[in-house]
Amino acid sequence: MLALGPVELGGQKMERGDIKVFKTGERYFPPKSGEYLEVAIKPAHPQVTAPSADTPPAPDNKILYDGKQFTIFEEKMQPGETSSRHSHNQRLAIFLNRTQVQQWTDGKSETRELVPDLVTFRPAVVHTSKDVGSVPIRNILIEFKP
Repeated sequence: MLALGPVELGGQKMERGDIKVFKTGERYFPPKSGEYLEVAIKPAHPQVTAPSADTPPAPDNKILYDGKQFTIFEEKMQPGETSSRHSHNQRLAIFLNRTQVQQWTDGKSETRELVPDLVTFRPAVVHTSKDVGSVPIRNILIEFKP
């Protein structure tokens, strides 16, 4: 569960970007009001392949949850900030701020708008990123483990 605004879940107050992970079979009652996303990871989701040995490590994002099958990160970048060349496994990305990112992959440059509350599947990649917008990048990333 990802809060997109103020919500209360099981007596716990959550703000935009807060998460709560439920194990398989664990029951809960969704919030009675407020905006949120429920993300269900199906047991038969596509297989994730391990990165090659020479792949640069992923950036040092804040880990919000680290489980057996996936890790949830919070990614933040300030306007003008450029990451080092890094890699990611397959993942879901949920954008929390409207801004723009420029990315360099295999010598090609791409600039994309990050639309708040949009959930996208992102393939495994090695790239460099730069926040080219006027506000910080703030994303929640659910990265699958091989």
